Amino acid sequence: MAGCLWGTEAAAQASGSNNPTPLTTPWWIALLLGPVVVSAIVSGIIGYFTSRHIEQVRGKLQREVEQVRGVLQQEVEARKADLVDRNSDRAARRDYEYEARKRLYAEIEPLVFQLHDAVEEAYYRVISLARSSRSGNLGVGAQSWINTEDYYLYSTCHRLTQPVVMYRLLQRRMTFVDLTLDASIRVRYYLLKYYAYSFTDDFVLARAEPGLRYDPNANDPSSRREEEIAVYKHQGLMVGEVDKMLDAMLVKDDEAGLRPMTLGEFESAAIPSGKHRASLEPLLDLLIAFSSETQPVLARILLVQACYCRLILATYSGAITAESLGKGLDEFLADPETARQFAWRAGEPVEAELAVAGRYVRERLGWISKLLEQTSGPTASVQQ
Repeated sequence: MAGCLWGTEAAAQASGSNNPTPLTTPWWIALLLGPVVVSAIVSGIIGYFTSRHIEQVRGKLQREVEQVRGVLQQEVEARKADLVDRNSDRAARRDYEYEARKRLYAEIEPLVFQLHDAVEEAYYRVISLARSSRSGNLGVGAQSWINTEDYYLYSTCHRLTQPVVMYRLLQRRMTFVDLTLDASIRVRYYLLKYYAYSFTDDFVLARAEPGLRYDPNANDPSSRREEEIAVYKHQGLMVGEVDKMLDAMLVKDDEAGLRPMTLGEFESAAIPSGKHRASLEPLLDLLIAFSSETQPVLARILLVQACYCRLILATYSGAITAESLGKGLDEFLADPETARQFAWRAGEPVEAELAVAGRYVRERLGWISKLLEQTSGPTASVQQ
């Protein structure tokens, strides 16, 4: 190549030309520029394809971003709609609970105040019966206060059944109110329910250890029945008898609606010629001439009712927790004052009979706990 270039230059000089033809690119420049051009061309090609690839990737990513944005937007809209629905549900639930609570307290609160007095009177009447028993003023003797249809018998029947009447009033008003809104009211309702039907659990309590001989349905001769009253006298009520008694003891008042009978109204209704004598007679027959010796099963029923009364009264003094009722029952039964107050005979321990009553009530507290779990959300419950 150098030879060619040199020969061309020499030929130009030989021809005598004054304007020699310049070389377009010196050979050494061509040598230097060759790799640079190639490199530039290669770089250009690579840059072209790289840019094109980047644009393709960018376009693909942009499309994917748009798709993700669309999905997220749909999710956001769905969440917004869900929140709107939830807020609407909460608002509706809040409005319902507000109105339901107003109705609940309007219907039930007056009964709650009456219930305290009724339960307190029933509790102290059992204490009075135990004290009268220790003094020899029960049974069939000449000193008995309960052997005839007189004030003590009528007042005893009335006071022991007032919590049962309050239960019936609550039961009637359950149609109009939602008891699940207030745990304390529900607990009182269930305690009253089991208090009411303790009158019908004479056979259950007779079988409780230590078991008692009890067979009021036996066809034994009348002479034997008179000799063994504790075995053959019926010492409880049937469910139908309780229902009839409760219906009779509710009085329709033009101002207050249904209300419990007063003691005076009960006496007038219970006398032999009284309007509701037939409905109240099983109760009178149950308690007339009562003593713990001749009616030991009924004595157990009365101790059970005293336990229920203490539990119901305890609901007025503080919040009801899962442990409070069972703990309160244990403390009540363990208190030496309880054994002293409820002893049927002077100098004769009553702890064994109180233990029977305690086991019976604890079992039903377990039932109440399960009922509360079935009918309530995150509200207080009761357990053993």
